[in-house]
Amino acid sequence: MVVLVTASLTAMLLYSAGVTSCDSSRYRTLLRLGTILCIVGGILAACGGGNQLSGESPDKITEEEIQEIGTVSNAYILVERLHPDWLQKRGTDSFTNQSTVGVYVEGSRRGGPNVLRQISVMNVKSIEHLSSSEATLRYGSGHPHGVVRVQLKSSTSR
Repeated sequence: MVVLVTASLTAMLLYSAGVTSCDSSRYRTLLRLGTILCIVGGILAACGGGNQLSGESPDKITEEEIQEIGTVSNAYILVERLHPDWLQKRGTDSFTNQSTVGVYVEGSRRGGPNVLRQISVMNVKSIEHLSSSEATLRYGSGHPHGVVRVQLKSSTSR
């Protein structure tokens, strides 16, 4: 696909510049320019965020998304359906200090992912994933696999 786009763009540049000979230095310059433009365009497209809608975060489940998913009994099943990778360990553990993904509800640590099974989806305002470094900045050390943070509807935002 990139080759086809590069060829098309280069042909348009050459035609618009009036280049007729492949041996000219102008031809080689425009060929390089077309290739560079395609590479930059490809990089920008790859970094563009995929299918996200404006304002959506790939690391947050909003109240609207919770309503769209339909009937789900608890927060664990919700996260498992929408973002199963949030429940999986990342990085490495030591043999003496094995840990899991931390779960915080309303700013308090409640344990590991199984805590989400005790939270009714009806009470959830949002669920957010924090990477290990984000969790360490917010909650301190001891979060090598990141954190799942739950905000309940009845609470005020913190």
